Amino acid sequence: MTVTDSSRLTSQVLFLGAKAYELRTRKRLTLAQLAEQSGRSERAIRSLEKGSAANPQLATLIDVLRALDVDLVLGVRPRPDGSLQK
Repeated sequence: MTVTDSSRLTSQVLFLGAKAYELRTRKRLTLAQLAEQSGRSERAIRSLEKGSAANPQLATLIDVLRALDVDLVLGVRPRPDGSLQK
C-alpha cells in the first residue's frame, strides 16, 4: 500500500466515522450504549466519530457499524493500467 493509498483509506474511515455519529444520534443511542453493543470503548468511538483518531482502525469502524445495523461493503478495482498491486 502506498502512502497515497494509506491516506485515502484513512480519510474514508474518518468520513464513515462521522456517518456513524449521525446514525448513532438518529437511533438515539448514547456513547455508552454503542460501546457496549459494539465491544469498543467510548473513547475509541468518540475519536472515530469526531475524526480525532490519529490512526483510525478499520476494525473499530466495522464493529461500530455492525452495532448500528449497517453493513460496510468494500470494493476493489484495478488500476487504470490494468495492473495489480503486489
